[in-house]
Amino acid sequence: IATMADALLVFDRERVVRLVNQASLELFGCAQEELIGRSLPEVDRSLFGGKLTEMISNGPVQDRELVCQPKHGEPRTLSLSTSVLRDQMDQPTGVVCVASDITARKHAQALLHRSHEELENRVQERTIELSASNTLLKQEIAGRKRAEGELAQQAHQLAQSNLELDALAKE
Repeated sequence: IATMADALLVFDRERVVRLVNQASLELFGCAQEELIGRSLPEVDRSLFGGKLTEMISNGPVQDRELVCQPKHGEPRTLSLSTSVLRDQMDQPTGVVCVASDITARKHAQALLHRSHEELENRVQERTIELSASNTLLKQEIAGRKRAEGELAQQAHQLAQSNLELDALAKE
């Protein structure tokens, strides 16, 4: 428990904190005395804005996101999982909460999402530019084809005129 990377909170049947690990103390910015013996609603109000009690009351949860406001520092996004502790008679004796700090992952996901949106926008802009260039090229090709047709027609008329002139000259 002492070497766990994730925060661990153990509440008894009365929902009083009975055990925390070092990762919890570091994450929440609290001393052990500030958590041990405190009720779930007290811990919840000070660290989780009332959301933890609601989660635990609805039964076990797995990988639910929850924002925590440590005593000092920036809010942290946690992935929370809870399990009910049971005695040999299968009666509930408490709740174990394990919380992983996923703030960095959420930040990276947000950056990735923004980068993806920027890339999508750039692709869309470039597609519009290419479409406009393609339209201009098509217009230019159509203009050249018209000019080639006119030149071919003029060449034909010129050849026809030369033939007529040659015929006149021979007479």
